[in-house]
Amino acid sequence: MKYYKVMVTTPSATILWDLLEREANVEQVIDLLNREIDLDSWKKNYLNLYERWLEHDDGAIYDVKNAINMDMINALIKFNLNNKGTSIYLWFDIDRDKDPNYKWVKCPLTGSKLVDLKMKVHKNNSKISPQAPLIFPDVTD
Repeated sequence: MKYYKVMVTTPSATILWDLLEREANVEQVIDLLNREIDLDSWKKNYLNLYERWLEHDDGAIYDVKNAINMDMINALIKFNLNNKGTSIYLWFDIDRDKDPNYKWVKCPLTGSKLVDLKMKVHKNNSKISPQAPLIFPDVTD
């Protein structure tokens, strides 16, 4: 099984990351995901949302049900159903400037209890929703 996360860090960086941090070729997975969603357009829209947050206009980027987040979530649901052996999750978190110690327990989309991803991954990628393609950081003391 191959596990990836979608996470936007900078305009020039990739948005697809191998959770096991192997030297994986993600280009093939990106090509397959592009069949479900236009990744360039989505990334542009996401970065616009991020810029609005930086300018303190709104916190929509932290709303999992925001249309831009939902576009990716819906694409990942389709991808994961159509590509057995590969799972992709959208990395999601709250505004850590407002609540640096917040601990994820439930999925904000489905309300289901989060589960630990049962493999050696960084703690920033260790909590997943069993019902939605979302991955969350595990903030521990």
